[in-house]
Amino acid sequence: MGRDAVVLPEAVAVADALLDPAMTELAWADSGADQPRPLPADGALCRRLGERVGREWLGPLAATGYGGPLTSWMGAVIRIRRGVGGLST
Repeated sequence: MGRDAVVLPEAVAVADALLDPAMTELAWADSGADQPRPLPADGALCRRLGERVGREWLGPLAATGYGGPLTSWMGAVIRIRRGVGGLST
């Protein structure tokens, strides 16, 4: 695993960013929070993610990649915050 982290530092940076509670707040805000709306193509989460990993082009690319792992993560964050789905206790 250590070798893979060195080979793919961007993957480590993305994972680190997604563990940051501030990023979940951006996903929540992009979703419209308590007033649901479609995820914007120029959302704050994707822009900030690109900035954090030093790949500004990643933000616009990730924002239009519906159906990928980032969109799945955002959906999970949103469902948990809205109390539908997510982790059961």
